[in-house]
Amino acid sequence: MTDTTTHTKYVSVDPETLDKATAYSLTTSLLVPRPVAWVATIGPDGVPNCAPFSFFMGVSSQPPVVAFSVGQRRTGPKDTVRTIEGHPEFTVNLCNEELAEHMVQTAADYPYGQSEFEKTGLKPLASEIVKAPRIGGAPVQMECTLYHLHHLEGTGATVIFGRVVRYHLDETVVHPESGLVDIRKLRPVGRLGGNEFCRVRDVFEIAKPRV
Repeated sequence: MTDTTTHTKYVSVDPETLDKATAYSLTTSLLVPRPVAWVATIGPDGVPNCAPFSFFMGVSSQPPVVAFSVGQRRTGPKDTVRTIEGHPEFTVNLCNEELAEHMVQTAADYPYGQSEFEKTGLKPLASEIVKAPRIGGAPVQMECTLYHLHHLEGTGATVIFGRVVRYHLDETVVHPESGLVDIRKLRPVGRLGGNEFCRVRDVFEIAKPRV
């Protein structure tokens, strides 16, 4: 096997020496690519909202649980946290290449109570179980109820866990034989550092060894 340590030099960084902006930039440039949780909620006034979050992961498949992290504004919690605390349900939608521009537009810091759907021309779709809408056109939509919400002390971040109570899959991205989502047809976008994103175009397989 190849000696992967040959001629390798490392730059060591103490995270305690970094200011907030530099720490964020470094973290988002090395944790790549990240899937985007395009989260839709509904406020107490019935106004639907949506915003993207790339600190996003699957936690469990049975029962299905997903989680995403929301940073804090200088003025306090973001709209997504406020609305989920008041109405503990939401939808997580996946973004494909066609909707990437719309997704980025919903990241703008609109005043609380203004709908990103209205501002960006997106269409909210009624969900089957939760009151929060789905994002029209998104190839995968997950209706979620709040499983757990945790304010991570000392970070300004809130981690939100949602139990998926319904999947909605665009039939064009579902493999006709396996019934699974075909990554080549899904064409999701991944978040990188800065203003950069990536496309999933080059897919390869490596079988896990059996011991």
